[in-house]
Parts: sequence; structure tokens; C-alpha cells
Amino acid sequence: MSELKDANTNPWYVLMTLYGEQERERVDWELAEKNRKVWNAWACQELSDEERARVCASSQVEVADTLGWSDVEAEVRKMHRAEMVKRNSKGFSYTGFPDFDEAIRLSEIRFSNPVELEKRIFTQVANFRSATFTQAASFRYVIFMQNANFPSATFTQGASFDSAIFRQDAYFYSATFTQNAEFPSATFTQGAYFFSAIFRQDAYFHSATFRQDAKFRFATFEGPAKFVGTRFGLRDGGQICVPDFTEAVLAKLVSFRKAEFPQYYPVLAGAVFSGKVIVTADKAFWPSMDQVLLDEVSGDAEHISTKEVAKESSATLRHEMGRQGLPEEEHFFFRREMEFARQLGLSKSKEVWPYFKAWPYWIFKTFSGYGESITRPLIWLGIAFVTFAVMFSAYFNWMNEFYDKAFAAAAPFTLSGANLFSFLGFHRFYFSSLGFAEMHWFVQFLCAVEVVMGLVLLFFLGLGLRKRFRLR
Repeated sequence: MSELKDANTNPWYVLMTLYGEQERERVDWELAEKNRKVWNAWACQELSDEERARVCASSQVEVADTLGWSDVEAEVRKMHRAEMVKRNSKGFSYTGFPDFDEAIRLSEIRFSNPVELEKRIFTQVANFRSATFTQAASFRYVIFMQNANFPSATFTQGASFDSAIFRQDAYFYSATFTQNAEFPSATFTQGAYFFSAIFRQDAYFHSATFRQDAKFRFATFEGPAKFVGTRFGLRDGGQICVPDFTEAVLAKLVSFRKAEFPQYYPVLAGAVFSGKVIVTADKAFWPSMDQVLLDEVSGDAEHISTKEVAKESSATLRHEMGRQGLPEEEHFFFRREMEFARQLGLSKSKEVWPYFKAWPYWIFKTFSGYGESITRPLIWLGIAFVTFAVMFSAYFNWMNEFYDKAFAAAAPFTLSGANLFSFLGFHRFYFSSLGFAEMHWFVQFLCAVEVVMGLVLLFFLGLGLRKRFRLR
């Protein structure tokens, strides 16, 4: 990497700090306002009134700050030249006023003073590649209308992008945040790329919104990573957002409390969780279990989540919840893991025998809701009890079995109940001396089927009770 240049040699930086730089930790808001008005007037000089209103409507920027460039242009150009000469040593050659039609080039720059850019508008591509911010950097309420490029940038002190709006792609790959990195309520309209970014202290993404790609592949979170209330995609938004934490290292607390994943599960392949993981185990924050996912994707559709990815992510979260001793949350992701295993079984079974791999999951889902429901096995026990009792009654009437016994009318129901609760030994008490062994083979077969069904349904009922009362 080439040697970093001083920020004051850069015409764009001098324009954005035309009335002076911030020199103390405490922000001079009067100075910041004067600088902001000049910058926004220059940046928005070609926007129509409708475009200005639209840009400012979803931000904290006032329309008045974007007006009046033609009135101050001559004076600003004169001040800009004088300020650049003043800030640099003798022999400095003035490089000219920034060209509005060019990208904003602030790459490989060293910012020695605090950078206060609150409520600024960037109408051109903003390049901060390999820039180093030695003091606090504030991009609060900034609007990036084109790509925001911060690859390999270094933020030595705190970096704040509170409520910033990225209307195009935001690139932070290989960026280093030495102190807190704050992105609360930030909006990423298109892709947000944090490949291999390093967060050495707290990373705040509270209430941020990612509408498309949210890539944190190979990122390192050495401090707490807080995605509280973050929205990864919008329901029925027409855009695809797959949160990608592949091979990410999360060394401390990771909080997804009330984070919304309305479209796809986060990709957690190879992610390392060393601390506590907090999630909200509520279906309102996760994709529907009936959502249709692709079996596989190819090349240009890499960002599409698949059934295999969703199953693996659910398994990872289930494992983390189990490690922390959270049975409710663990079972929440267990059910989703089973559902995607069922869907994968249906897909892959076509290669061998239809439904061969999927039917155990179908039984588990239908009769017990993957071990969650108490009602389902009870209902199916009731259905089995009545259905088999009716069949036994038809047989007894046909064969005149037990017609001379006092309990003849109750015999079919007694036999059905004894089958369902075979482990209690009712057969031995009530049917051992009544010729059960001499009954038709088909009745014996029905009894065997009902015994098996009873054991399975009672097992499912036990799973539901265990889950409901959190028994170990």
C-alpha cells in the first residue's frame, strides 16, 4: 500500500471542512453546520426540487441545506483555493476545485482530526479505500446515494454510522474498527459487504435494516456483536436478503434478540461462536416453516438460500441453544431442522424410492408436531381408539363373540383400550381366558397394529409433555 496522504491535500476534504476542521473531542456544532450547508449545496446542485424533497423525506437533512449553490459558488471556489494553500506547506500546487461529475476520491488519506460529517449527502460514488481515521469519525444521518466504498479503511477511534442511509452498495470489506463500530438504525438498501472486516470492540447494528445482501463472511467480532431488532430483509419486499456469516468468528456475546429474518435463515457454515448467543425463538421473527426453498443453486444465484443451508443453520442454532441450557429455544430450532430434513428427503427420495427418506419425518410432524404438541397425539389416540373399537365390534357381531358375556357391548372398546395401553397389561387381566388366541388372524393383526400405534403415540405424548414442562 502506498503512503497515506494528509487529508488537507485532498480537495474534497477541504471542501467538506471549508470553514475549518474539528480539532477537539467536543464537536463544534456551529462550525459543523456551516460546513454541512456548503457541502450539501454543492452535492445537490443538479437535483430537482422533487428529488431534493424525496432525498430529505426519509432523513434528518433539511431541504434548505441543499439549496443555493449558484448564490455561493463563486465565493466558495475562492475560499477553497485559499484554504488549501493555507493548510499546506509552501510550494504547494493547487490541484483545483472538485469536479462534480467525478467520484469523491478520499482513498489512501490520513484524517488526523475528528471527522464530523453528520447529515451530509453524497450524490456521487464515495471512495474511502484504505483511508485511516485517527480520531473519531461520525457519519450520522449521512445519505450515500451512490456506492459507499470503505474497503481496507481503518477507524482508530469510534466510528458512527447511526441512521445512515446507503442507497446503493456499501463496501466495508477488510475494514478495521479498533473501537466501537456503530450502525444503529442504518439502512442498507442494496448490498452490505463486510467481508473479512475486523471489529475489535462492540459492533452495534441495533434496528438496522438490510434489504438485500448482508455479507459478514470471514468477519471477526472480537467484542460483542449486537444485532438487536435488526431486520434482514422485508416481508413481501420483492428483494432477497440472505444474512451470510460464513466462517465468521464471534468471540463474545452475539445478540439477535428480536432480529427479524422474514425471508431466509442466516448462513452460519463454519461460523465460530465462543460466547453467549441470544435469539428470539418466536415464529414471527423467522421464515415460515412452509416456505418453499430451492434444492440447490448455481453460480450467479449464490445468494439464494437452500434447504440444506436452512437445515444446517437451524442445527447450528439448536446446538448453541442446547449448549446454553435453553430447552425452549433449542426445540424451536430442532423443529425447523426436522422440517428441512423432511423437505430434503422428499427431494432426494425421487432418486431412489418416492418418500423413502421423508416418511419418518412426515410421521413425526403429523402425529406430534416434531415433539412439540400434546394435543396431536391425544387426538390421534382418540381416533385410533374409536376406529379400532368399531372394527372389533363389527367382528364380534359377525362372529357372535362375547354375546353371552355381561360386558359384550364394552368388549370392543375394552380391547381397543387394552391395545393402546398394552404396557399396562390389560390383555392379561381381561382377555387371556376369553379365547383371544383363537380369534381370526386378521383381528390379531389389527391388535398388533394398534399396539404399535399406541406405543408410538404415547411416546410422542411423552415428548410433548417433556417439552411443555421442560423436563430433562
